[in-house]
Amino acid sequence: MSSRLAILGSWPPPAGGVSIHTQRLSRLLEDRGIPHVVYNATSDAGDGFKVVSVFKNRRSWLIKYLFGAREKAIYLFSGRLSAWCIGALMATIRQKRVVLRLRNSDLIDWLAHAPLKRWLCKRALPRMSAVVCVNHELREAAIRIGVAPERVHWSPGFLPPDDESMRKDSVAAEVWEFVERHGPIVAANGKIGRYGGEDLYGLYHLGELAYRLKSGYPNH
Repeated sequence: MSSRLAILGSWPPPAGGVSIHTQRLSRLLEDRGIPHVVYNATSDAGDGFKVVSVFKNRRSWLIKYLFGAREKAIYLFSGRLSAWCIGALMATIRQKRVVLRLRNSDLIDWLAHAPLKRWLCKRALPRMSAVVCVNHELREAAIRIGVAPERVHWSPGFLPPDDESMRKDSVAAEVWEFVERHGPIVAANGKIGRYGGEDLYGLYHLGELAYRLKSGYPNH
């Protein structure tokens, strides 16, 4: 039985919100001397030791992990209900300490509109050792389906970058050359996505901003 923590999630590249969160969490754990391994289920990125890619066979790997996991504590980042159910089985059958992180609106939507998924959530989540929610709405939803309030924790998704990644020379020189030649510079991140008929990441706002700036900066 291994005493290290297992994190089931993602690792950059690609550099998305969850993979960056995992990367920064790993650094914080290292700083505190907490042994851990990241099982990367979203890409081939990894060193085979601290970060192990299970992307190519992630579904069969997860089934095998249910019965063969050596780690006593597991932090589950997956948004898949099937992974939540397996996490609940690991907590119940194999007596693992499983913590689930809720990061989007899936749970709230399933409780409102998907009877079968609602039924599965009501049986899986209360079996977790703890549930970490990125906002208060998710926390309330988890408690509403039977997770003990003392096992539901609110923790926003942002983790600070380390000093090394904040260095100016960590950004490609071509980027700074572009910045020096152009202005104003509008920087944004996210992706194209909609939720409830609305622009989720502000793409329309970015387009509107560019339109308004055009009259004052016609050559940019």
